[in-house]
Order: sequence, then C-alpha cells, then structure tokens
Amino acid sequence: QKARPRDRKGGFVGFAPAFAGDNSGAGASRGSSREELLPLSHNQEEVQAISHHFQQSQLLLGEDASVEELVSNWENARFIHLATHAITDLDDPGQSFLAGSTVATAGAEARLPIAELYPFDLGAELVVLSGCGTQQGKEFYGEGIASLAQAFYKMGAQSVLSTYWSVDDKS
Repeated sequence: QKARPRDRKGGFVGFAPAFAGDNSGAGASRGSSREELLPLSHNQEEVQAISHHFQQSQLLLGEDASVEELVSNWENARFIHLATHAITDLDDPGQSFLAGSTVATAGAEARLPIAELYPFDLGAELVVLSGCGTQQGKEFYGEGIASLAQAFYKMGAQSVLSTYWSVDDKS
C-alpha cells in the first residue's frame, strides 16, 4: 500500500481510557467480556512510557480518552498506540469495537465500532492495537478477515500491530 503524502504534525497519539466498574480488575484482560469493561491499571503508564520516544506526543488518558477525542486527534498522527479494551464479535464483525473511557460517560459504554472506522483516512505509519483479539474476525472469501486490524489497514495505516490472543493488562 502506498504511503499517502500528508502533513503529519501530530507525531504520536496515545490512547489509554479509564473504565468505570469494579476496581478489583487486577489482571484484567483487554477485551475479555461485553458485559463489563473492567478498569485497566497499567494502560496509561504503557502509553506514557512510549510517548517519551517521540518529540511530539498527544496523550489521551483516563477520562479524557473518549472516542470523540481520539477521532479528532488521530488524523495527522504518524504513530498511534491504542491501549484499551477491544471486543471482537465473530458472528457479526461490524459489532466489534474499541472502547473509550466509561468514566466521563458515567459508566455508559463508549464504543468505536469497526463500521465507523472505514470512512476515516489515517495514513499513519504504525497503529498499535494493544487490546485482546484485535486480529480476530470473520473470514470472507476474497476479502480476508474482517477484524479491527483490517479496518485500520483499510483506513490507510501502513502497518498495524495486533494480536489473536488475550492481552493481560500488566504485560
């Protein structure tokens, strides 16, 4: 895929939302259940540590890490790191989503579903999807696997780092 020429002023965008819920979430996985998105105790320090390697960083942390803030800040980024819950729906891939902060929304789910990703034009050099099963999806003949990772490729990301497995928050 060809790189799209653009002014990439943003450098690095890091996204690490806070989640309302039971704080006994030590060892929570990043995407284990649709029922309740447990707090992630280490996602903010993960994003902050990575941001030190970039001259320009935009950090969306805690309750400020809303879906709206992410979408308004990622367009010109060269590198995007999303340390959040990812929920994959193998039966209906369009329902798979990345989660934004539920603290600012009084516990209400803040979702960024696959279907809403496709209209964006990213052109980032690297998108890291630090969440569970971000490469999982439903296979469609001639199309490949409909996954969160594939959605970011279709948005124009040159490289996407994703996983098939659960990700322990502390790792």
